[in-house]
Amino acid sequence: MYFQRLNQTIVALASSEGSSIGIIRISGDEAISLALQLTGKRQFTPFKATLSVIFDKKKEPIDEAIVIAFPAPHSYTGEDVVELHVHGASLHAKKIVDYIISLGAYHARAGEFSYRSIINGKRTLTDVSVIDELISTESEMALSYQRKELVHHNISTLLEELEERWFNLRAVATALIDFPEDVDENIPPNTLKKVLDETKNAIKPIYENSLKLREYQGLRVVIAGRPNAGKSTLFNTLLKRKRAIVTEVAGTTRDFITETISLDNHMITLVDTAGIRESNDAIEKEGVTRATEQIKAAHIVLHLIDANLGWTEDNDKIQEGFNSDDTIYLLTKIDLLTSLPSLPYDAVPISLKTGAGVDKLIAQLSQLLNNRAPAANLPAMTSQWQLELFETLLSQLEFFDTTRNEDVGLFFYHIKNIHDTFLSLLGKEMRDDIHEKIFSSFCIGK
Repeated sequence: MYFQRLNQTIVALASSEGSSIGIIRISGDEAISLALQLTGKRQFTPFKATLSVIFDKKKEPIDEAIVIAFPAPHSYTGEDVVELHVHGASLHAKKIVDYIISLGAYHARAGEFSYRSIINGKRTLTDVSVIDELISTESEMALSYQRKELVHHNISTLLEELEERWFNLRAVATALIDFPEDVDENIPPNTLKKVLDETKNAIKPIYENSLKLREYQGLRVVIAGRPNAGKSTLFNTLLKRKRAIVTEVAGTTRDFITETISLDNHMITLVDTAGIRESNDAIEKEGVTRATEQIKAAHIVLHLIDANLGWTEDNDKIQEGFNSDDTIYLLTKIDLLTSLPSLPYDAVPISLKTGAGVDKLIAQLSQLLNNRAPAANLPAMTSQWQLELFETLLSQLEFFDTTRNEDVGLFFYHIKNIHDTFLSLLGKEMRDDIHEKIFSSFCIGK
């Protein structure tokens, strides 16, 4: 789809709607001639911003714009590119885009400028994906990894190096099939195993760190306990504002409440749940069901135990619902007692009324969040398509039997599949199904 349009000049609004300046991007063989037609100029000085009047088809001035021409190959796409900086990015800018289309350009599709930059060797697929993620990300942690990749190209450089090694193996495997009489011997199993092991050792840590980053961006910390154990008070304390209703009546919270907060620079979703106990009240039973579901989906659980009651059967039921090993037990309302009850687990004594123990809770919670954070010394991917291809690659590497190189056809098949996956990751083999998955999420002007 994209490949068939490479001979067409494309245009799109590259800035977001509502901006005070609208950036219109034109790319293709006719980009500069279209800009000259719009402005009535004879030529543009490359890479120099020029103040130009834009005229409509009746030769009436419709705007005064900054025009910058980027002759090929020194542009984002590797083609002739012109950027028009016009007033506003709403109806006015869209009308100018429509006018350029009437002069012979085609409206760009999602990610089409980035696609051309890959085809023309200006960017790798990893590079343009990082740029798109950089634009849309709302995660501080993801942003830091995206910036590192954009500047240092750690992942794309590694992929380029590994792709070259598998290309060489593929060349030998092809020769074994096509010209067996000219090839003295097969690839030694030890040589192939070395390449396999080195590839896995390079790819797997990045994949695992990327999964850790993805999970880390959606960490859910669930507050659980019996009714009136202090869950909503703790929720409000961590939020530093009154969000949940707090009363002396047990069972005030009937549904779960969520808020995203920053805790020691960790962004988490904090969940307040209904108190868990046996009940004949239909609404309260539904609240208990929803609370149990939240507990099962939690990454970290704050299990509150009322110091007045100690450990009860209800606490056993709450405990049974945990899927997470990361649990902090909190013995609440310690200000009301002179001696503390014994518990089956170590717990942080806490009083939400006096603030005793809150600092210790936050320190323990912060440590659990640190343990779940991705490694800062490793790169990480933030795109779903990259994760899927890395997973495919690791599976291919895992099931490649290096001892069966006497079966030349099977041998070639495995090497080809692995090499093709590297090509897909780098954008050197631009399959249509991968286009649809990757570029459909891109901005039109990218």
